[in-house]
Amino acid sequence: MENNFKAEILREIGVLPISNTQEYRVLLVRDQELGIRVSLQKWWRKSKDEPWNVGKGFLLDGGECIQIGKWLQQIGSEIIHVKN
Repeated sequence: MENNFKAEILREIGVLPISNTQEYRVLLVRDQELGIRVSLQKWWRKSKDEPWNVGKGFLLDGGECIQIGKWLQQIGSEIIHVKN
């Protein structure tokens, strides 16, 4: 499958592995239409020997990152000690 990620990756901010075939990536990118954005995407591959493919996610501007970051930190703090 061809990777259809059209933004230029300027810097990798963080990678959170989920499994050998899935991970979340936070990247600073330059989108062809939107300009500088933060990309929060799920990346996947069929097997650990295959190349990574970009999956669904978000392109956020600075203000959106700050607001969503506050919400995620708040709810993360609330549920981190909850037992399932």
